Amino acid sequence: LDPALLRTMPDRIAAQSGIDCFVHGMGGFVSRLGNELAKAVGIRAAKLCWENLPEFTYNRSNDKACEAMAWAQYLGAMTYAIGGGVGMIHGTAHQISAVNDLHHGLTNAIMLVPVSRRNYRAAPGGFAEIASTVFGIDTRNMDRFEAAEAALDKIEYFRNIVGIDEKACKLSTYGLTEKDARHMAKNSINDL
Repeated sequence: LDPALLRTMPDRIAAQSGIDCFVHGMGGFVSRLGNELAKAVGIRAAKLCWENLPEFTYNRSNDKACEAMAWAQYLGAMTYAIGGGVGMIHGTAHQISAVNDLHHGLTNAIMLVPVSRRNYRAAPGGFAEIASTVFGIDTRNMDRFEAAEAALDKIEYFRNIVGIDEKACKLSTYGLTEKDARHMAKNSINDL
């Protein structure tokens, strides 16, 4: 991926695409389907996103952030290509995109926090490692559930600082109903 090409994106597309990349990395890392290689690549992709996406979103002339996001995108794609899977965030995001023609990165941002909060108990160790390795949170005096919850708070903060706030993440904002949500949830399992 040529970093020069990335410079032409509008802010919102840069943020949404970066969140998609973060979800690829994080999802492959916490997935029970993943393998050690996918986990190693995934956590690096997630860390590169955390360290560079805010700067890249608001200043794509930042050479360091632009190149780092190009690498993060590559590593994020490799995460699921080498067996990390896409996970339920992506599964539900694909459904929302199909039903409502929304940018895939935006639909990942919409599902990132609620799906992570719903599923972290199935992979508390993975989320705890994200807290310490990706976000740099000192988790030494926390159990794995406390550390995972700290990661969840930071994930929501991260999504918000790139300009995708709570209002943008409500399904009703895009005209989706509870009936639509049930239909999408039922079909999203086919995407894993």
